[in-house]
Amino acid sequence: MCPVLLNSSHLVIGTYSVLLSFALVLSTALAVREAERRATGLTYGLALCTLAGALVGARAFWILQFAHPSQLWRALMIWSPGLVLYGGVAGGIATVAIGLRIRRAPALPAMDAAVPYLALGEGIARIGCFLAGCCWGRPCVLPWAVQFPAGSLAHRHQIEQGLVEAGSALALPVHPTQLYMMSGLILVFVLLKIGLARSPYPGFVLTAYLFLYGGLRFTVEAFRGDSERVFASMTVSQMMSLAMFVLAAGMLALGMRRSRCSVP
Repeated sequence: MCPVLLNSSHLVIGTYSVLLSFALVLSTALAVREAERRATGLTYGLALCTLAGALVGARAFWILQFAHPSQLWRALMIWSPGLVLYGGVAGGIATVAIGLRIRRAPALPAMDAAVPYLALGEGIARIGCFLAGCCWGRPCVLPWAVQFPAGSLAHRHQIEQGLVEAGSALALPVHPTQLYMMSGLILVFVLLKIGLARSPYPGFVLTAYLFLYGGLRFTVEAFRGDSERVFASMTVSQMMSLAMFVLAAGMLALGMRRSRCSVP
């Protein structure tokens, strides 16, 4: 665990912030290069607007989930901590769709080109989650379980739950859910790149991303230790993941059916 890369009297640089920034820059650059190679109309200018829309959406969703709707104006403070991916996806999709419509370019091919790198970027950011100690898992006794030190978020949470003593040096071993997500997202990236090369119709890769991410997030959420179970032992993110997975599965089935019917 290494939550801080630099801590001086004048400057504090967090590990998560560095990795998130790196992931955003890298994934945006790769997405625009892919989109330009496919002549989809997605440019660096529009990509930057999309990134801003995604950050505002991610902040807004965090505020709605963990704060109060009256604080929604704080979503514009995109430099503040507190982001939720689902809000970011919604904000990013809405921004790029509006931008491409203004440019009179079809939205689906550009989104198809970009979403593999969205998965790659989040995979990199999850390394930052692991080093920062957030998004930790539930206690377990598996060989690959990890223990966070005293003062970590997992340690403080386990003290509040009465699972460890306040003076303990380590938290109980937990699932490395951050690394589960990282590994799964890298696999999703590879599968989406393959799908991009063999896409049967516009929008296929975008829908495949929603399907794969929904299934991955739903599974990993079952091992999370930081999220409150709100309904039927599911977290808010797990319920949203399930809805995304089911909706995307239906869209994929319908799209493949229409694609087959359109073949002469």
